[in-house]
Amino acid sequence: MKEKLAFAGTAFLLCLLILPTRGDEQERKWRTPEGRFWVGTLVDVNGDRISLRMPDGTQGNISLAKLGEPDQRYIARYVAEKAEAAELGPEQIAQEKKLAATLSEGPRNWTSSDGKAIQGQLEGFDGSTVQLRTPRGVFKFPADRLSPLDQRLLRRWVEDQPVQVGEWPDFVEAPDNMEIEFVDGGVEGWEFVYRSSHFEFRTTTRLSISVVREFARIFEATFEVVKALPVGFNPKPREGGYFLTELYETRNQYYAAGGPAGSGGVFMGGANKIMIPLPNLGVKQVGNRWILESGADSTTLQHEITHQVTFRWLSQWPVWFIEGLAEYISSARYNKGRYTLKNMAGNVEDAIMKYPVDGNSFPMVPVETLMTMDHGTWSAALTGGGATYNYRSSNALMFYFLHLDGEGDGSGVATFLHALNQGVPSRTALAEHLLRGRDFAALSQEVETKLKQEGIRIEYR
Repeated sequence: MKEKLAFAGTAFLLCLLILPTRGDEQERKWRTPEGRFWVGTLVDVNGDRISLRMPDGTQGNISLAKLGEPDQRYIARYVAEKAEAAELGPEQIAQEKKLAATLSEGPRNWTSSDGKAIQGQLEGFDGSTVQLRTPRGVFKFPADRLSPLDQRLLRRWVEDQPVQVGEWPDFVEAPDNMEIEFVDGGVEGWEFVYRSSHFEFRTTTRLSISVVREFARIFEATFEVVKALPVGFNPKPREGGYFLTELYETRNQYYAAGGPAGSGGVFMGGANKIMIPLPNLGVKQVGNRWILESGADSTTLQHEITHQVTFRWLSQWPVWFIEGLAEYISSARYNKGRYTLKNMAGNVEDAIMKYPVDGNSFPMVPVETLMTMDHGTWSAALTGGGATYNYRSSNALMFYFLHLDGEGDGSGVATFLHALNQGVPSRTALAEHLLRGRDFAALSQEVETKLKQEGIRIEYR
């Protein structure tokens, strides 16, 4: 049990590597596609370079070409909004945002690009094509046939619309007949390298294909379940086509390679890889061969794999969101490559009510404290106490936003993620699409009430 808790604790170590990124003018991590990063506050964009103020007060420049796609979109939006603010001014922008919110409430006069008036009610806009209901019927036409003002109003309107989500799956599983490729000759100093569809496993000892296939199921199934949640987590492998895992024959070898002392495995954010001793995968040596034992608890490994497959977005997500998703996934029932998601309320309740909870209610961290907590404060709980409550509280809050908020379909999370993908700053996206005008007191009451309706009793600490 001690090692399992240490393994879970390595997620806190990861959090030390991911600095707060909330807001337009806060210090953030600027990442390359490979996972390298610079820490700094955006000062300006100069052509194909950005200017950053570093933590020590100095200023430096980074080529836009070196940034990953989330930061590229962030910068593109920054440039566009800066240009628009200079052209229109803050008052005009505020008025347009108010007007945009009313576009679908009834008929209005629209203006074409050549100055003609069109009366109609907005029925849809997909980013390029407008659908209007007019006295003569419903018409579809390209948005660029409208005036610049109406095009801006449409853009503002569509950004505020909730993203439609699909069906929530009852089950998700890895492919039945997974193919495992042995890389002849190894790579980068590793003699034995094996690949499944999305993961590469490197080790210093030969393993049978059947053993690799069995433990690879949990990796591939976790990838599939994150992908299957219909809110847009959108996992993608690292550059080169695979998520990387390094396997060590013994715990001592794992520690010597940089595994945190006392831990049973770790996701190393800087290198975007998981490190784990083979015994912690349930793989043990019998004579001169390795076999896979069944029945090993895999929840902490599921947690770390979730971090790995969503790595490219971690610099944008609040810490409670990062850990809440990983805890939510590891709460699902898992068996031999198959996740069962039919009773997530019961699964989450079981997970958060584990020791050291006493009584019939879970002592949850207050919602405002949780949602505004930065990575440093979260990580400090490792030694200062409260770590367990932070993790389990984030699980309960993630469950609420995925299954109980609004219409109960996760559309708030989907819209939040979509906004981040478009370059909207995290704090802005959270306020607009998760809080949606509620203050923390109102949200806290709703979280408590709706969790109770699902059989999850909480009391704020």
